[in-house]
Formats: sequence, structure tokens, C-alpha cells
Amino acid sequence: MATINKNRIRPKHVDRICSETFNSATFYNSLAWKRMRDVYYKENPICYECLQHERITSANDIHHLRRFSSGANEEEQWKLFLNMNNLRSL
Repeated sequence: MATINKNRIRPKHVDRICSETFNSATFYNSLAWKRMRDVYYKENPICYECLQHERITSANDIHHLRRFSSGANEEEQWKLFLNMNNLRSL
């Protein structure tokens, strides 16, 4: 009878990639992010970079200045993720 090896070896980078993907999806699919993104976009509809070059262009996206994944733990990551001062319209 064949046996199943439950101690399958996975490369370390696979676990890191899977956890990063899961965290990003968790953050970006959260209702808190969707609401905050909408509020931020309404308050900052013009592209920040374009304004620096004296051009008026509507923003297409909201970016984080500091990567939220740089937080030491999940609580710090959420604080970075939902901090309006950490966002920029681009």
C-alpha cells in the first residue's frame, strides 16, 4: 500500500510569497481600505506628482508612501495601511 508523505518539503521562498499574497489580499479587500480609499480620493482627486510639475491631472490610483508590509507585526501593518498620511494620489 502506498503512503502519503505529509512532511512535504517546500522551499522557504514559497511560504514567504504565499503569506505576502495573502496579506495584500486581506488588506486591499477589506471594507476599511475601500472606504478610506474613497474618502482619500474625494479629498485628493489630483495627481500629486503632476501637481509638483504644475500640471492638473486627475489621479488614477492611491499609493502607500511607506510599504505597509514593513510593519513588524500585523497590528503595525494595519496602522501603516490605514494611515491617511501614508497615502498619495497618483
